[in-house]
Amino acid sequence: MMNPAIARFSAKQIASDTATLLVSSDVAVLIACGVAGWFVVRRLAQINRQRLSAETKRIIPAIAFFLAFFGLIFVAYLTHQQPIIFPRYGLLLFSLGLPILAWTYLWIRERKPQLARGILIGIIAICVSDASIQFVGAVGEINRYQAQRTVADYLRDHFDQNSNARVFCDEATVRVLSGIPEDKFVSSVDAPRDREAFLRFLNDNRVEYLIVVEAERSAPFELFPRSEYNEPIGNYESIMLAHSGFLRTDIHLYRHK
Repeated sequence: MMNPAIARFSAKQIASDTATLLVSSDVAVLIACGVAGWFVVRRLAQINRQRLSAETKRIIPAIAFFLAFFGLIFVAYLTHQQPIIFPRYGLLLFSLGLPILAWTYLWIRERKPQLARGILIGIIAICVSDASIQFVGAVGEINRYQAQRTVADYLRDHFDQNSNARVFCDEATVRVLSGIPEDKFVSSVDAPRDREAFLRFLNDNRVEYLIVVEAERSAPFELFPRSEYNEPIGNYESIMLAHSGFLRTDIHLYRHK
């Protein structure tokens, strides 16, 4: 409800989600699970001609569990039950797939030793690359969190929770970090998409603080150009800008005059 844009698929969104899945689950792990799954399926197809080896039997439960979990999150994603699922559950796929990665490498080393060294170097290179991307992303998220924390702390220290006033905020993290009860907030979910009507909406809901985040489907972001952010918005004056340059985040805080 807060982000109608993620309720439908777009090429940009699918590309972003795919990249997130590949990085969080690790490309090497996903490739190894695919290779191991192909190996097991091929052996099962030959079950009438030869018995499965103990080695193959040992890996079947791990592959079955990995594929079942992958299927679960994929169906949840396609049905929009969990539209932001890959950053969370990709790490679980990574954990489930690590033993399969080790098993696949040992299987290749035993049967094709001439390929083992190159494959090991490739695995290390991919894992280091993924780790580097995740480290950079972690630094960006810390910077973003600091901006959110700054605004949340200001609200916590200055907003009177016993009053009838409310806060307009589309940034869920700020709402949670502030410790202010959820019923004290209003958001773009119910806000009109016309400037005058939006300002009346703020007045009718006795909004004391207006928080503008540069995010798709945020009503104030759509209605007021960025060039106006240092200027008053109706009866609201700008009192703070929390900025993060890396994984850019701009949170503008206004207060009713």
